[in-house]
Amino acid sequence: MKIRAYIPGLCGFYAAVVALVFYRVWWPGTEPKQSFGWDCLHEYWQDIVFPLHAFRGGEMPAWNPLSLLGYPFHAELQTGVYCPINWLLWIVGATTGSFGPWLIHTKIFLFLWIGLCGMHALVQHSSGDRLAAAFGALVYCFGAATLTVRDSALLWPLMLLPWCAWSLLHFLAQPSLRRVLALTIAVWCCGSSGNPPSFFYSIFSLLGVWTIFTLIPARYALGRVRKQLPYFVLFAALELFLLMPTYWPAVEMKAWSVRANLTSGYATDRPIPLNAFVEMLWPSQDANWFIDIYSGPLAIVLATSAILCAPTSVRRARRIGLFAMVALASLLALGEKGQILPWLAEHVPGFGLFRFAHRYKHVLGFFLPWLAALGFADWRRSPSKPRTLFSLAPVLLSFGWIAASMFALHRGSAANFNVDPIRTAMWAGGSSLALFCAALFWTRARKLLLVLAVAVSFVDLLAAGQPIINVMTHPRDYERLRARVGRPAGLLAKTWRYYDRKPKNHAMIYNIREFGGYEELPLRQQRFDTLRRVVGRSPHVLGHFNVRWAWFPNAAGIGIRPMHGDLIEITHPTSRVRTYRHAVETTDDAALQTLQRQARPLDTALITSGAAKRIEDSAPAPAIDGEVLLHEMNKIIARASTPAPAVMVLNEAYYPGWVASVNGRPTPIFRANYMLRAVEIPSGTSTVVFEYRGHRTATFIFFLGLTLVLALVTWANRRPFSFQRRARFPEVPLGGVRGVRSLGERSDLLG
Repeated sequence: MKIRAYIPGLCGFYAAVVALVFYRVWWPGTEPKQSFGWDCLHEYWQDIVFPLHAFRGGEMPAWNPLSLLGYPFHAELQTGVYCPINWLLWIVGATTGSFGPWLIHTKIFLFLWIGLCGMHALVQHSSGDRLAAAFGALVYCFGAATLTVRDSALLWPLMLLPWCAWSLLHFLAQPSLRRVLALTIAVWCCGSSGNPPSFFYSIFSLLGVWTIFTLIPARYALGRVRKQLPYFVLFAALELFLLMPTYWPAVEMKAWSVRANLTSGYATDRPIPLNAFVEMLWPSQDANWFIDIYSGPLAIVLATSAILCAPTSVRRARRIGLFAMVALASLLALGEKGQILPWLAEHVPGFGLFRFAHRYKHVLGFFLPWLAALGFADWRRSPSKPRTLFSLAPVLLSFGWIAASMFALHRGSAANFNVDPIRTAMWAGGSSLALFCAALFWTRARKLLLVLAVAVSFVDLLAAGQPIINVMTHPRDYERLRARVGRPAGLLAKTWRYYDRKPKNHAMIYNIREFGGYEELPLRQQRFDTLRRVVGRSPHVLGHFNVRWAWFPNAAGIGIRPMHGDLIEITHPTSRVRTYRHAVETTDDAALQTLQRQARPLDTALITSGAAKRIEDSAPAPAIDGEVLLHEMNKIIARASTPAPAVMVLNEAYYPGWVASVNGRPTPIFRANYMLRAVEIPSGTSTVVFEYRGHRTATFIFFLGLTLVLALVTWANRRPFSFQRRARFPEVPLGGVRGVRSLGERSDLLG
């Protein structure tokens, strides 16, 4: 089959696989309609919709005023503002004019499809076998390690990791400008896709790949490093331009967040228990499927035999390196019991930043299918019949797994085994092993038997992952909830439009994530997190932050009025703009206590940073409400009148990057009323302009880096380029086999 016919057919096959596995999301006969659950509807859907509304209004999606009293949207890493795959979704959404849940469905389908194609490309480049590549791709994307995060942002960098590894292997085979640019673009897409922990695991995996394929064989390692060094310098410089706009604002935002001070206990939280590793053999042995690592017995058998039956010493050494990454990931996933992660969290940058030790299972979930696919390819090219006991390793390992499964079924609940998943695995996984072993001896039907083995192994993965696949959400539930809240509150029932732009009451619903952006922002301000705990005890505190309605079960107390169901109304919300002629300097704790005691709007501004002395010394006087003349996402114009110098407080979060001018003159912004934005204004009528500029430097750096990359790509395609005109060492293939002229001629030697 020609390559031009093979690639479209392969892409169509994997698209059909993803569509069939999650058919309930799109199939017309499925009623009620279902959606990927949890954060997909709560958070990631809005991350796509918000920029569309921003662009429709002629603005940049830099500041989100609709959640958390406002926060820098571009600095929140999960939004993926600088990811080109998200740009594609924005274009599709803007073209169709529809902002429904289908956007997040399309995003998940797209990333799963990218991951399948990427793993296929990686394995085929490493082994030269298409069927082995299909096996590795299916195990990687539908194994339990990946399937458990199909509703999470962790999925996105993981699906781009195979393409990064594929680009890295091409670069290591023969360093060139074109290949280092391909690696740069792949890592940029992976890093900007929207999940820092998953990107860290991807970088960790790529470092392992580089170490294995550069240092083995050791006699050529130094020469390879010398040849790669100038290209990696260029790679680092380009990634600095492309990824700095994503991570630089996030570092500043982290300093304000609840994650500002982390300990090693944060990184070792929620490890995989040692006894849970039995799920490598049988699925669903405990109730916590977030730590599942099942990849099927065929993958385990082939990964082991890939090392035992490697055809050359160099291949065996490299496969031992891949297995070492599997073992290292397992030790890291054990947390403190693995002994390695606590030390790394204390001494190595990066390992102490991210929570949940069990997430290192994704490194295991990447290398194990790759290693298994290499073993699969070996046996497709094996002699007609296994001749030695050593080459019968898959058969012996298969019998070992079947014997262990029968023992587990015999012991049953007495040994704390969940027998139903084991019984299912015995039928599906055992059948795949039987078909594979039969293919080793029945050479005439070998190809057919191997195809059937891959298909049955895929069925085994789907059967094991069915409890995860079945976890869906009904979008109609959200529609009913929005209608239920919107009718009594008189709000416009449309996502991201739950606020009133009238001058005084900024009608925002609190405590429903899909209404106000999303509340579970990973890098939310620490002050907001403290405020939320106070609000749980005293809901009327919300009135001081311009909230009129809130969703609280069984709420009662001063300053609130029960409405429909669990919806309450704050009876005296503070206006959007309020001018105080008297102010006092206080601490954050004292300011919160004052807000808890007062049910009505304050008449004294509580200044917690940058107080104006003349306002503090003034006599107490009633506060005066102002008005909002213009409210955009990144710009607010307010007007206030006062007979004396005063402090004007805007009910939106104080955050660096905002600049203000009073009557055309720049003025400093300080923090008031615990976490709100305030400026000093003179007597008379003043017009105050607030403008967010925190994104401008990052945006400029990004487009500068993108322009540089595009220019280099154009130049590299017009003329040959190399940092070194002559190689400093003989060009031998990565597999260590002599007699091949170019490093890139035999991709199947990379195994």
